[in-house]
Amino acid sequence: MPKITIDDIDFNSEDLSESGKGLLASLQFVELHIKRLNDELAVLKTSKNVYENMVRKKLEAADPESNKVN
Repeated sequence: MPKITIDDIDFNSEDLSESGKGLLASLQFVELHIKRLNDELAVLKTSKNVYENMVRKKLEAADPESNKVN
């Protein structure tokens, strides 16, 4: 029997009505989309860090002393 867990409680998905099964499908779609967005966010944060480091290196190479702000 397929089970689903909500708030640490296991339920049998076969006990759902047709409208409940539709809601479950929507919930699963949303969870998958959130995971994909979180994965995309992780990639974007990594890219941001790389670009920041590249810009910092360019600025330091241009003039190592005058570009630093304290």
